[in-house]
Amino acid sequence: MKRINFTSPILPELDPGFVPAALWNREYRKLAAADPAAVKIAITCERSNGAVSRFDTILLPDTQDNLDLNFRYVERIVKFMLWAYGGCEVAIAGAPLVAAKLAE
Repeated sequence: MKRINFTSPILPELDPGFVPAALWNREYRKLAAADPAAVKIAITCERSNGAVSRFDTILLPDTQDNLDLNFRYVERIVKFMLWAYGGCEVAIAGAPLVAAKLAE
């Protein structure tokens, strides 16, 4: 299983294991971009008025070995999209394992 190795020059006193999402996402995207088997995905968030927001990105190969990392990355994006745009329906194209886990 691949791992994100993250070290920060600043450790929060109350939570030394804290990793800012923006920095974790950056490291994840570097890891995915370096993998020749990376997969392209699209995430959409539809609002009640029919407007749709779309985010395109890449993931590590959609395998059981990568599921935890892929899920963490996609879940953060989906949560941000729901917070930023609002919405009532989310769709993910290109990563069936991640989509199934998110649907749970």
